Amino acid sequence: MAKTSDVPTHPVVRATLENAGWHECRVFSFDDWITRLEADSFHVVEPALTWFSTLGGLTITPPAREDASFGSGQFTIDPLWAATGESSRIHCRETTLGQHLTPIGEWSGEYILLVAADRTVFAETTVEVLWLGDSFEDALTRLILADTPPRVVDLTPG
Repeated sequence: MAKTSDVPTHPVVRATLENAGWHECRVFSFDDWITRLEADSFHVVEPALTWFSTLGGLTITPPAREDASFGSGQFTIDPLWAATGESSRIHCRETTLGQHLTPIGEWSGEYILLVAADRTVFAETTVEVLWLGDSFEDALTRLILADTPPRVVDLTPG
């Protein structure tokens, strides 16, 4: 599970998470999510548990920043809201990316946030996949600070 040390130390990131309701002693019960995700044929990878236990149920609104390199947006950590009924689409993404993915939430009203077994975090729509970071910390920092843009994942075979 996540530890306080897993949460980025950048003061803007921590303040944004605190404004959304996160605190160091927060405990979120997500057993029902696991049951329902598995019933919908999703793979539940271990790194998803960090997202669920640390930020489950929260809606995080990144602050407006003049030095932002892209327009980030609000994101909610709720896999059922984001991906119910989307298991076949996510399974296709798993095949393309070559690893199991767990939906963790929704970003900017259009992207499904996904975490892979290797901790990589992606944002997915029907038309593209974006790489957000190689870890919980990297992705959170990118989503909140918008200091470096996400990278479009090349989905062409071969």
